[in-house]
Amino acid sequence: MTRTSGAGEDLPAARIAGLEAELDYHFRSRSLLEAALTHRSWIYEQPERGTDNQRLEFLGDAVLGYAVANALYEHEPALPEGRLSQLRATVVCEATLVRLAETLGLGALLRLGHGEERTGGRRKASNLADAFEALLGAIARDSDLETAARVAARLLEPSIAAAVAGRLVYDHKSRLLEWQQADPGRAALSFDLISETGPAHQPRFTVAIRQNGCEQARGEGSTIRQAQQAAAARMLVDLGLIDPL
Repeated sequence: MTRTSGAGEDLPAARIAGLEAELDYHFRSRSLLEAALTHRSWIYEQPERGTDNQRLEFLGDAVLGYAVANALYEHEPALPEGRLSQLRATVVCEATLVRLAETLGLGALLRLGHGEERTGGRRKASNLADAFEALLGAIARDSDLETAARVAARLLEPSIAAAVAGRLVYDHKSRLLEWQQADPGRAALSFDLISETGPAHQPRFTVAIRQNGCEQARGEGSTIRQAQQAAAARMLVDLGLIDPL
């Protein structure tokens, strides 16, 4: 069977070195790192060439939960169990993992099958989040739980701090509407579609948020909902309610 081409297959040494520098961790076992970055579609096309990252993802999910819970327990001693659980759920979500995976450049390193490559697999949220968790699982297997948890806690530190401060928000539109409705004196917000460009199979939408007839923020996305969320995020940043994205 034809081998999948692309940056993710051969795991270039320079990119691996860059990844390890970002992680502040050097792998002893190259095969564990390769498995963490191998999507099941790649193994389906060449089953003789190792394993995919699904089992490591399972392990990494446990590492992630432990790392965040332990960090919250140590640094927020006044918070009750219920609030700690809410914060952990806020941090340990796909959006956070995708953002970290993108920061680490995992998309370019993924080993994907032909079909997954053609359908934009390097940018799919599920693939990126799974790879990040698998990477933590690989570190745990390559060293130990505490080492993997330290790596995870360091990478997640800004997200944990933002969550504790109430500034880690992913449903930006709902958060913005909560802000508007919290003060009866604030005028209603409208989300107006400004334009739709691009071909039918790859549209691009632009949405503007208006208040009292004045435009407050604008956002773009491949769906109207994404454009609304982008515009809401921009306005929340301008209001100082969340950190810059």
